[in-house]
Amino acid sequence: MIFYRDKVGYLQSKTNSNMSSFFNRNILGLFTIILLLWACDTNKNEISSTSVLTRQDSSAYESFFKPLSQFKDSTKLKSKIDSLIESSPQHAAFLHHHAAMFYYAQSDIERAKLHFLKSSELRFEAHQFELYAEMMTNLGVMYELSGDYTRAIKHYNNALQIFDSLHLDAKTAFVYNNIGVVYQQLKQANQALSYYKKSLRLTQKLNKPELLARRYNNLATLYEEFLNRIDSAEYFYVLAHDIYVINQSPMLPVVENNMAYIKLLQKDYHQADSLLMLALGRYKQTGQEAKAIGVYRNQAKLYLELKQFEQATITAEQTILLAESNSEFELLQETRQILIEIFEQQNKTHEALGLYKKMVADDEKAKSLEQRKEVERLQVSFDVHQKEQQIRILEKDNQLQNRGIWILTLALLAALIGLVGLIWIYRLSRQSSQLIIDQMQRDISDYIAQIEENKEADEQTHQKEINQHQLLILEQLKPYGLSEREEEVLMLIAQGFKNQEIADKLFVSLNTVKTHTKNIFSKLDVRNRMEAVQKANKSA
Repeated sequence: MIFYRDKVGYLQSKTNSNMSSFFNRNILGLFTIILLLWACDTNKNEISSTSVLTRQDSSAYESFFKPLSQFKDSTKLKSKIDSLIESSPQHAAFLHHHAAMFYYAQSDIERAKLHFLKSSELRFEAHQFELYAEMMTNLGVMYELSGDYTRAIKHYNNALQIFDSLHLDAKTAFVYNNIGVVYQQLKQANQALSYYKKSLRLTQKLNKPELLARRYNNLATLYEEFLNRIDSAEYFYVLAHDIYVINQSPMLPVVENNMAYIKLLQKDYHQADSLLMLALGRYKQTGQEAKAIGVYRNQAKLYLELKQFEQATITAEQTILLAESNSEFELLQETRQILIEIFEQQNKTHEALGLYKKMVADDEKAKSLEQRKEVERLQVSFDVHQKEQQIRILEKDNQLQNRGIWILTLALLAALIGLVGLIWIYRLSRQSSQLIIDQMQRDISDYIAQIEENKEADEQTHQKEINQHQLLILEQLKPYGLSEREEEVLMLIAQGFKNQEIADKLFVSLNTVKTHTKNIFSKLDVRNRMEAVQKANKSA
C-alpha cells in the first residue's frame, strides 16, 4: 500500500523569521533592556554579514540551481555548486540550503546533509534561531531517510525546543509528527501514538484542514499496521477522506486506496472494488496513472480473494510491468508475491517457483547495490560528523559569550542594590497588611488543595471498585462468547454512556458501535441496553 508520511520537514526555502520583544514597567526591567541593546550592538557586524535576500535575488539563485541537473558527473556538479557558494559569501546560508534541496532531489542524501549542516551553522552564527531550527528539522529528515533514527530524533528534539520556545505551534506540530513517524518505523507503536496525538492536538488549533487530514491519515496507518485496530484505522481514514473530498486534494486517491485495503481485510469485497475504481479514476483524470501502482496491486489482491484467477493474473502482470518501469522495487516484490499465490492456488508450481527465484535474484542485486551505497554514505558521513563537531564548538563559544554578558549585567545590578534596597524598605512599610492577606489566601488555597486531594483519592478508590466489578462481570460473561471490543462496549453501556459517546471514546464510527451493540444483545439474548446491563450485573 501507499502510505503518506509528513517526513519531508522544512525542505521548502524560507527567508523570513519571527521577531519578538517585551517591555517591563519596573526599574530593573528598564536596565535589562539597556543591557540587551548593548549586547545586540556588539554583534551587529556579525548579523549584518548575512543580509536577507530580496525576491529578485531568490529567483535568480533558484533559476541557477534548476539547470544543474544537466551535470551527470557528480565531481563536476559538486565543484559547480561550491564555486557558486564561494562567489556569494553574503548569501552562503541561503545557497547551502538550496544546494541541500538540490542534492535531496537527486537522492544524494549524504551531500544534502552536509549542506543542511553548513546552513544551520551559519543560521546559528547569525542568531537566526527559527531558521536554524528548520535546518535541524531537515537534518532530522535526512538522518531518518538514511536509517539513522537515533540522530534523527536528536535533531528533531533540538528543533522542537526552539519552535516550542518561540510558540510556533504549526512547526512544533510538524516536528511532533515527524518524531511519531520515526517511532512508527522503529515499530514502537505506543511512542508513535503519543507523538501523533500531540501533533494532532496542536494541528486542531490551527484551522488548517489539509494538515489535519494528514495527521488523521498517519494515525490511521499506525492503527492499521501496528496496533491491529482496523475499526479505528477506518475511522481516521474516513475523517481524512471527508476533508480531502472538500479540498479535492491530490491525496484523495491515496486515502481511497488505503480505505479499500481496510475493506479487503474486512472481506467487504464490493466496497473495496468501488473504492479502488474510484481511486484509479482520479489518477487517470489527472494523468497520473503511473502513481496508481498501489491501486493495481490491491486490485490483483481483490481478484485473488474472489478466486477470479485469470483477471488476477492479468492485473498482477500489468502491475509488475508498471512497477519495473517506475523503479518501485517494494511494490514490485509485493505484487510478485501476490502472483505467486495466484499460481499456487491454481497448482501452477513451475510458474510459482520461477517467479520466486526471480524475486530472490532481484533481492540479492538490491543488497549488492545497497552495500556500494553504504560505502559512499560512510565516507560522506565522516565529513558530516566533522561539521557537527564544529557546530558544538560554536555553541560552546556562544555560551561563553552569553556568560560574559551576564557577568556585566550582575555588575550593573550590584550598583543598583542601594537604590533598590531603599525603595524596598519604603514599600515594606506599606505592604504589611498585604502580606497578611497573602498568607490568608495561601492558607485558603492549601485548604482547597487538601480537599481536592481527598476528593481525588475517593474517586480513585471508587474507580478501583468499578474496575474490580467490571472484571468480575467479564469473567462471568465469558460463556456468552463476547469479543474484546464487544466487552469494551458493554462496559461503557453499563457506565451509562450513549452510542455517540462510546464511538468517540473508542475512535470508531457510530455505525460500528451500533453493530457491536446488536451483537451483544444477540449473544446475551436480551432486547435492550437495560436488560443487557441487568444481565451483566446478575452474572456478577
